[in-house]
Amino acid sequence: MNSGNESEKPKYKHPLKAKFVKSAKARDKDGELKTAKYFDIPGDGPYLRVTPTGYKYWEVRLTVNGRRRTRGMGPYPALSLKEAREQALAGCGKSG
Repeated sequence: MNSGNESEKPKYKHPLKAKFVKSAKARDKDGELKTAKYFDIPGDGPYLRVTPTGYKYWEVRLTVNGRRRTRGMGPYPALSLKEAREQALAGCGKSG
């Protein structure tokens, strides 16, 4: 097993685009669909989670009292990419 978290760190090639978010799908691993995470911006930015059934929702990673927390923000398309970014940058993702 890997001693560090290197394999778990997401790669940030570019910010998400609305067209990509609309067409995002779960990932196919070994013939099975797995939940996928698509990160927008590094740090405490939002990311889109897509389940094998196609359900899409936004989450954000926050640092609270020195500890990392994941907080649900809302489903897509009810919460757009722009709105998810605004909420994440304001540090006030809504749990629901």
